[in-house]
Amino acid sequence: MRMKEQIRAGKAYSFVEEVKNTKDSIEGKYKSLAKRLPQMITQNGLLSTLSFLKSKGKGEHELLLKHICEYLAEELSLEKKDCKYLIKELLNMNLERYMFISQEAIYFAIWLKRIAEGELEDDTP
Repeated sequence: MRMKEQIRAGKAYSFVEEVKNTKDSIEGKYKSLAKRLPQMITQNGLLSTLSFLKSKGKGEHELLLKHICEYLAEELSLEKKDCKYLIKELLNMNLERYMFISQEAIYFAIWLKRIAEGELEDDTP
């Protein structure tokens, strides 16, 4: 049986690999955004962070949103893995459960940040 940290790290690694294999040159932008993600969730809250990423709606923001939603939907064992459904679930859950999921999102974001820093290239000037 794998530990929770191994699961988070494995999922984050697979998402970063996906970024490396995209045709768009968003590695540096995704890396920069992933580095800020744990702090964004801590300071603004999970729903606000998801809403911010959704409002940007393209490129690295869209891909990072997809990755967070996919991970959390799997963690919550949701029947649908899309962001719209996840946000609806987050809006309707009790405070204790929301705080638990927010903490899980932060733990995952920390792994995403670590792996992105090690695996992705910075933007070239």
